[in-house]
Amino acid sequence: MSITSVVARRKLALCLGAALVGLVGVVTAFIWIAPEQALHLTYKFGRHLDHLERKDIYLTDGTHFAYLDGGAGEPLILLHGFGGNKDYFLIFARYLTPYFRVVIPDVIGFGESSHLPGADYSPLAQAERLHALLEALGVSHIHIGGTSSGAQIALTYAARYPDQTASVLAIGAPGVSSAKLSPYQEERIRGHNALLISNTDDMVRLLALLTEQPPWIPRPLLAGMAAERIRDRQFQEYMFKQRRLDPLEARVAGLGTPILLVWGSADKIVDPDAGRILNSILPNSRLIIKAGIGHSVAIECPKALANDYLDFRSSLPMPAH
Repeated sequence: MSITSVVARRKLALCLGAALVGLVGVVTAFIWIAPEQALHLTYKFGRHLDHLERKDIYLTDGTHFAYLDGGAGEPLILLHGFGGNKDYFLIFARYLTPYFRVVIPDVIGFGESSHLPGADYSPLAQAERLHALLEALGVSHIHIGGTSSGAQIALTYAARYPDQTASVLAIGAPGVSSAKLSPYQEERIRGHNALLISNTDDMVRLLALLTEQPPWIPRPLLAGMAAERIRDRQFQEYMFKQRRLDPLEARVAGLGTPILLVWGSADKIVDPDAGRILNSILPNSRLIIKAGIGHSVAIECPKALANDYLDFRSSLPMPAH
């Protein structure tokens, strides 16, 4: 190789390195200056990777659902938890869209879906709204899953519409009144609800409470995540207070639907004792407790959770045609 070629290659490498440093600088500045827009672009990129498209639908009563929809096969509905939104399941959904049609709505009261002041936000009311959404989408027979309060809604939906529910994935479902109290619940009894966010520091603390191994998220993106919850704090406080204690055990006891219960062994929001109780009263359930994982199983170990779910689905009878 000639000296001229070596010099040219070194110059090219230096130029590329300088360009990369400049690009990183621009991206970093953008994240700090416009965290909510940066978060939105992050979600948009994740949806593209997952082959999910953002859609809107208005029900006959004017209720608006924003949702993600993608993949092909039997419909799988995924429901996020309190304070979350449809993008919570992005990484988890990436492993599922090759096998199923995945539909992930913003639960009413959260994200871009309707916020209904004065409405009933109990799990049963949310299950009825979900049923209206599925009717509008022309979907009559589903597999359903959820995390936290989304799991509570999913189990309620299965109990309300057992003939239309093929299976349930319930991750860290609350509402089991006889279960051992978690650190979060004990703190809430003392007057502090960590799910209600007032600033970015609250979001940092909540992430540590939700996960045993918190993912690294740049603080500006955490600020973007906190911004919506800060704006909606008063409304979310109403929803939380308005949701009376739900008799989940009585509602689902004896339900024969195939159910996969998943808990993190280190769940600080809903103690794994709740999973063991549900497993004892649901005759066709299977309980998996993930060692060293917190409440947000789909965030901490999305691929392992997807593999558990695919194994569960492969054990179910083939749908009749």
